[in-house]
Amino acid sequence: MAADTRGFGRGTLWGVCLVALSILVLQVALTRLLSVVMWYHFAFVAISLAMMGLALGGILLYLRPALLAATPTLVPWLCRAAALTTVGALAYVVSTPIDTAASGAFNPAIAVFYVVALLPFLASGLALSAVLAYHADHIDRLYFYDLLGAGAGCVLVVALLEVIGAPATVLLSAVLVLAGGGLLGRPGRRTLDAVLGLALVGLLGVQISREVFEPDAMHGVSDESWKEVVSKGWNSHSRVVVSRVDDGLMQINIDGHATTGCRKVEGPATPEAVREQLAFLMHRGAATAYAVAKKAPKVVIIGPGGGMDILAGLGYDAEVTAVELNGLIYDLMTEGPLVEWSGGVYTADGVRAVHDEARSWIRRSDEQFDLVMAVMVDTWAATSAGAFALAENALYTVEAFEDFFDHLTDEGVVQMSRWHPETAAESLRTVVLMTEVMKRRGITKPADHVVVLIDRIVNGPAQAIMLWSRQPFTPQALERLERHILVRRESQRLTKECWPGMELDNDLSRYLHSDDREAFLAALPRDVSPTTDDRPFFFHTVRLGDLWSDWDGLWVNERAVVVLVSVLLVVTVLVLLAFGLPFALRMKAIRAESGRGTSRALLYFCGLGFGFMLLEIPLLQRFGLYLGHPTYTLSTILTALLVGAGCGSWLAGRLFGDRPLVGLRLALLLVLGAIVAFGALVPGLLQSTLAAPLSTRLLITLALVSPLGLLLGFPLPLGVRALTGGRRALVPWAWGMNGATSVLASVLGVVIGMHAGFQTAALVGAGGYTLALLVSGSLPGNEPADDPVPEPGPASVTERAAA
Repeated sequence: MAADTRGFGRGTLWGVCLVALSILVLQVALTRLLSVVMWYHFAFVAISLAMMGLALGGILLYLRPALLAATPTLVPWLCRAAALTTVGALAYVVSTPIDTAASGAFNPAIAVFYVVALLPFLASGLALSAVLAYHADHIDRLYFYDLLGAGAGCVLVVALLEVIGAPATVLLSAVLVLAGGGLLGRPGRRTLDAVLGLALVGLLGVQISREVFEPDAMHGVSDESWKEVVSKGWNSHSRVVVSRVDDGLMQINIDGHATTGCRKVEGPATPEAVREQLAFLMHRGAATAYAVAKKAPKVVIIGPGGGMDILAGLGYDAEVTAVELNGLIYDLMTEGPLVEWSGGVYTADGVRAVHDEARSWIRRSDEQFDLVMAVMVDTWAATSAGAFALAENALYTVEAFEDFFDHLTDEGVVQMSRWHPETAAESLRTVVLMTEVMKRRGITKPADHVVVLIDRIVNGPAQAIMLWSRQPFTPQALERLERHILVRRESQRLTKECWPGMELDNDLSRYLHSDDREAFLAALPRDVSPTTDDRPFFFHTVRLGDLWSDWDGLWVNERAVVVLVSVLLVVTVLVLLAFGLPFALRMKAIRAESGRGTSRALLYFCGLGFGFMLLEIPLLQRFGLYLGHPTYTLSTILTALLVGAGCGSWLAGRLFGDRPLVGLRLALLLVLGAIVAFGALVPGLLQSTLAAPLSTRLLITLALVSPLGLLLGFPLPLGVRALTGGRRALVPWAWGMNGATSVLASVLGVVIGMHAGFQTAALVGAGGYTLALLVSGSLPGNEPADDPVPEPGPASVTERAAA
């Protein structure tokens, strides 16, 4: 019997739009919160749970048909439940310190979090699924508004995180889902919705004005550990807390563990002021490169943070360009409370401060520098995408080091500083990257071009200070370096790890002097092979076979990989329990209703789920460098994909509604052709337009990605339309399996990227669409459906949760 479509109107369309928008906003804001209270790799927990909740909606409707008949009454209550459980999830997340780095595995508190975080997504996902099924006659318009809302959410959530912060954005998502439920239900309980809505708006106002839902701890460290908090703020990829350490130092803390200092300067920050008040900054390890640079060098500093590296440069009369990605830190140092404190170091004479992603800015620049400096520049903060891939910035790849090398003057020097624990994996990989670039530039004796000094910080891990010169270091330069070492107190002297003309007893020096460097690297206990833009995981140095063999011996950055693999295992178990087990229990009944070829028909939808997600992740990575900022990348790529796919879903019904098999096969062939064309043509186009203004690059990105999104919007709705011609019972399972494989692919795509590269991940994604094409013959023929049922839109119906 056809679903009752009475009551359908513009209110239904905009209600679907609001619910879809709220799901996207909640998921992105929750990933941002998880990066703060736990670690950035737990963003996948939110991504997976969001898609899980959406996919489960279709299965629940199949298992409990009475829910569909009660849609007009049920949906408003589901939206109210989603709003209330959203508030509950927020309260739990911000008040529950979880030190995941120390645990080594998922502890019971994280298991509780799974349940708490799933509830709002389950309620809103079921509401959305019920509406789409109940008004199946209007499915094309509904899916257009559904994906329109998701696409709008991609843009809106970035602005919300920048303006009101993650906790307030979560609360706003509760208001949005409640409003959507009010539009979707029958009149009669508007008073209840009004009262609940006013309460949520009031709570939102309190959060904005008094910050009652701020995290009690970041990465298990309580806010109370900071003596005097001067400023707190959120943006789309970090939470920044400024606290006073003493009368001369402010600490800027990013997401709990990444910190940078800001020194007090009496009066304007000038070379004279630095030499008189802060001369010790000129002798820090971070200032080592000035010992070998020419006088008054031209310097670019990557990630200047609180400005101490800029001050050191001023002390050496340098002409400084400081490129800072984090907008909160940039604002603090240019117009916020740290301007007077720091002597206006970002705006001092001789300083040019730039708010941009440094790698992208340097590549676009036509300037040459005497020094390129990146001192301990990394982040444990998730971008607004909440993706491990995006958290690995593009500064530590072969291509990035080529950019740095090519922007040096003839006698220029690059200084990189990294942690140097017992394994020395980060410092060794940095030297490996330097050596690979020198090999590509025809330098045959890299040991003459590299100096590595170890700075053993009191009460902290050692740091490796690595200098990399375009020309071999001269005896005069090395003599100046010796004097720089001797200036420091004897207890804090820098020690030589690599030095031209000397082969020292350590892995870094042995590598530089090795006759067979590839064999040398293969024999090491850590994987320190060169990272590339296609495989940018600089901190991933643990070999697969060693993931759990020596937990205590893993450096903190290395433990993220263990947690990521654990997330993949947990997600796999959840998918098997939520989808595999119910399907297995009802397999006989499903086959009896659907006939032969049931498994192959479902494989079609599994292929689409894998394919879409494994194409999206490489797209985000590829365009990240081109656009120069993770915020622009996220909002532009996902908006283009979601809105494009929504338009494709709408066109699919118009063009091939009575010939679904013809349409889906043509669409799949076009998708595969587009993937090949993308790989062949787009890299060159992006490279040739990299220096264009940002507005031009945004338009080019939209022009390239939107048509791909349009094509990706065809295969799934046409596949479901084919099912309605003879296998209606498979429709909810098709939706569920598509969602389940999207859940798995959201994590698996990153795992593939880490070990084989994002290009391989894209090829696997193309394999998913190839599989769908090969098994499409198992779908019914072109008979029109006599009893319309819900036909899920493109893979991005659940994919919107991957923002």
